[in-house]
Amino acid sequence: MSLDLDMAEIHAIFFEESAEGVDVMESGLLNLTPETTDIETINNIFRAAHSMKGGAATFGFLDISGFTHGVETILDQMRSSQRDATEEVIEVLLASVDCIRDMLNAAQQQSEADTANIDSLQRRIDALLNSETAAVKAPVDVKKVTQSSSGALKAWKIHYAPDGNIFKTGNEPKRLLRELASMGEISVISTLSKDADFESMDP
Repeated sequence: MSLDLDMAEIHAIFFEESAEGVDVMESGLLNLTPETTDIETINNIFRAAHSMKGGAATFGFLDISGFTHGVETILDQMRSSQRDATEEVIEVLLASVDCIRDMLNAAQQQSEADTANIDSLQRRIDALLNSETAAVKAPVDVKKVTQSSSGALKAWKIHYAPDGNIFKTGNEPKRLLRELASMGEISVISTLSKDADFESMDP
């Protein structure tokens, strides 16, 4: 079996899984209203977008991963209680899902996507992300865990060393840190275990 055929089969799997992910996003968004916001539904939509963005970046569909990144960021704000599911937000996300579906179809058929629609929706996404309406939730009252029943302090020491290609796959370490911070007080210490070649770094 040739390498080209192998890659074609891998792409076919990606497009099939992405189509399922788009359906999950659409179904979840259609069940969201400003009055009824289910965090598990938002988490499912976010996971579908995150998986699709990572796959698109891995296989070189950078236009899809780039567009989906903005959608994912809005969903991340919603699931971390930094943004409400307003009618405008739901409308933009539903339109974005349709746009992602069109982009996937165009990529699969090796045709041109509707760039005018993509650009228009990207501006709406950027406008939401640049607005000051994201942080709308009151801060949660988190009780600090000071001591266990035995009197000893409870703490975890986590060593995290991401792969050098982490950003190429659409992942962001700051989301992991934010999740950890939501669980309790954290202290982050950055270290360089080996000499860093800053001149060769591509920001």
